Amino acid sequence: MTQVERHKNQATRNEEFHHLAKDNSYFDWAAVSLFYAALHYIDGYFFLKLKTRPKDHTNRGKMVSQVKDLKNIYGQYRFLFDVSRNIRYDFFRPSKKELEDLYNKEFLAVKNHLLSLY
Repeated sequence: MTQVERHKNQATRNEEFHHLAKDNSYFDWAAVSLFYAALHYIDGYFFLKLKTRPKDHTNRGKMVSQVKDLKNIYGQYRFLFDVSRNIRYDFFRPSKKELEDLYNKEFLAVKNHLLSLY
């Protein structure tokens, strides 16, 4: 299995976990899993195009904001990152509606765009 396939598989698993967590009212971890699913779609793209991946969140964010193919999803990626961080460190708990919006507006935009580039 290639690195690209591994990242796509992990993204799929994280999205599946999102649905399990959401269905059990763990809206916080459902949201965190969306960020990590998006991260793996992005890292899969970097392996496909650059044969490497960013070493940390800061570098990944910079690369997403600067790479021509990814610039238009930087806002959605950054929003997913910020929500995930706020959940993990600042005790933010999204409502069911906020989680649905996060999935439909931010996550699906990132996922669909990346899959169109593979």
